[in-house]
Amino acid sequence: MIYFIVSALFSAPAASQGWDIMTLSTASAITSSQLYSAEGLRDPFVEPSTAAAKSSGARISATKAAPPKAENLRLTGILITPEGKQAMLRDSSTGLAYFLIKGRLYDTAKKPVAGISGTAQDRQVTLVTSQRTVFELKLKGGKK
Repeated sequence: MIYFIVSALFSAPAASQGWDIMTLSTASAITSSQLYSAEGLRDPFVEPSTAAAKSSGARISATKAAPPKAENLRLTGILITPEGKQAMLRDSSTGLAYFLIKGRLYDTAKKPVAGISGTAQDRQVTLVTSQRTVFELKLKGGKK
C-alpha cells in the first residue's frame, strides 16, 4: 500500500525529471539488533556494580554475600547530610557498596552489616570490628 501511494505520487514527475525511483520493500525489515550492536557495552538500566559482577560471571547480591572484611573496604566518598556525615565504601574483593550511617554499616539493601561499626569525619573514616580492630580509611584525591 505504501509503495503504491509513493509510486503514484512520485513516479510521473520523477520520470519526467530523469530521477531514479527507489522502491521500498517491507519484506526485509531491519531490526534494531542488526543496526546497533551492544556487545561489550554496559546496559544503562543495570547498576554498574551489578553489571560488573554479571560480566565477571559472578552473581553476587548484597543480601547473599558474606559480610565484608574491614580490611577489604575502601572509602569512596563522604556525604554531608542534615543528619550528619555518611560514608560510601566499596568492598574491593566483591565490588559491592556499603554505607556508614550514624555509626552503623549498611549494605545496598539497607540491612545492617554485623561486626563493623565506625565514624565518618571530613576526609576519613574510622572502622571498628567486633574484635576491636581499628581501621583508618582516608579519602583520596580532591582538596586537602
